[in-house]
Amino acid sequence: MPFALKFTNMKFSLIKTLTFLSILLVGYLSFSQENVNFTILEKSFSYNSQIRFDELGYAWISGSDGLYKYNGVHFSFIPYTKLFNKETVRNKRYLFEKDTKGNFWLSNLNGELIKFDRHNKTTSFKEKFPPNTSAIDITAINSEADDVWFGSDNGVLYKHTLNTSKVDSIITLPKTKNLSQRILNIVFALPNQYWISTTKGKIYIYSEQDKKLTEVTDILNGSAQHIFLTKDNSGNIWIATESQGLYSYDLKNNTFKHYDQFYDSTSNLKQPFFTNIFCDSYNDIWASSDGDCLYRIKQKNGSIQKFTKEETNKFSITSNTVNELVEDSHKNIWIVTKNGGICIYPNNQANGIKYYNGREDNTPSKVLSILKASDNTIWIGTDGDGLTRVFPNNSKIQYNYTKKDKQYFEGKYIQSLLEDSNGNIWISTYQNGIWVYYKELNTFKKIETPQSDKTQLAHINVLFLDSQKRIWASSQTGITIFSNNYDQLAFFEYNSKGLFGNVAGIISEDELNNVWVGMSRGASINLKRIQTIYIIHILISANIIKKTKRI
Repeated sequence: MPFALKFTNMKFSLIKTLTFLSILLVGYLSFSQENVNFTILEKSFSYNSQIRFDELGYAWISGSDGLYKYNGVHFSFIPYTKLFNKETVRNKRYLFEKDTKGNFWLSNLNGELIKFDRHNKTTSFKEKFPPNTSAIDITAINSEADDVWFGSDNGVLYKHTLNTSKVDSIITLPKTKNLSQRILNIVFALPNQYWISTTKGKIYIYSEQDKKLTEVTDILNGSAQHIFLTKDNSGNIWIATESQGLYSYDLKNNTFKHYDQFYDSTSNLKQPFFTNIFCDSYNDIWASSDGDCLYRIKQKNGSIQKFTKEETNKFSITSNTVNELVEDSHKNIWIVTKNGGICIYPNNQANGIKYYNGREDNTPSKVLSILKASDNTIWIGTDGDGLTRVFPNNSKIQYNYTKKDKQYFEGKYIQSLLEDSNGNIWISTYQNGIWVYYKELNTFKKIETPQSDKTQLAHINVLFLDSQKRIWASSQTGITIFSNNYDQLAFFEYNSKGLFGNVAGIISEDELNNVWVGMSRGASINLKRIQTIYIIHILISANIIKKTKRI
């Protein structure tokens, strides 16, 4: 089932045609593994890569050697040697951000800082810092209104007002153990109030109005090390740490909340080693970790979902270590993992679609057919792995030839599924004929399907239930009709009695009880297949086609 990741004002769409089925399943556990079909970009980058989007929706990715611009199909490339002094291009880590006016900012963490605008005009800011300032490594960038704020590795907070040519030094964080603190995040909270986190496990609040710096000491004991901050859509501050877990701070009530759901008493590391935190447009909080998994906290219902790498699922997230999290204009979440892979989580919240793979062990399988039964169970027919049944509580059972007892089922390739008037499930297969699952007996039984020469049909394509409760089944040689008591009423062989063509690919019925059959005729000289439709009135007792009309 295809889905598209769109880019604003673009002619291009990033489309991955998936061979898996996405279906709506409702209900969440308070803490659950999330199965989803991530889109994986074929090109890999570096673990420290960051992604930002321009006004046209193009994705810009900071690699280890330069900037890549992605239009949904192709990459273009700008090497760092064209943007920076070649002597300073030694570091493979770069800081890449976008301000409120659409300008990109790039620091090479080696004393260089540049801005380039929507017209790709590049401006160096290395010389625009206060006089007598030595080379500064800019380690944090954020913007609000017309101001761009910079944090540095020497603990100095700077501010640049757009449309001016200078950068002002605002405040310097106190040293710890006689060492400067590297600023990691700058988050705007209340008006003129800024939260600052460091790699030394410190959090500060700076009031621009009072010119006052205050350390937050309520929650952290000094061993937290790297602190990551974000603000949600309600104005609350979220704090992710490397060793002390996850917190939120309610600015209105001045209260902290610790999320102890992550606590694991069996592990040496009792809390996940968080590496980043991000709030999306739905006010969901995404928290990445080093080796544990990716978490999503849904604030609407308080549930926590986990995304983990599945070795047998090439559409799962590619690593349990995640560094970068960002959202595009269509609310898809872009994720950079440890191996430099970029995984894209599609925005399914707006349409209520949830991904489900075709097997009991969560390994994806190609889906050929699907049926929602009257008892609200979902039957999924796979291409080689038999049947999977999903119950309303999201539990599942797989039926195939590898199972035992009640779960044993010979069919591998499930081409069509149908529920009859008795509530039993008919299953047409490739190679294994027709089967019926008897609901009351919880067992499968094969249906006899003799053709004109008395041999059994093996390949059954389409099943259809008509208004008279009869079941129609098309095969490689003809159409078989059964009563709702599973007796064969008729068999109509192709190219006889007016039923011309090779295979019946679709069967339907109109409001006048005419049965429509879509037929594929034989190949012509140029090998183009010609479709023919018949309206069929069946006189079952005479075993003939009474009237045939070719459209």
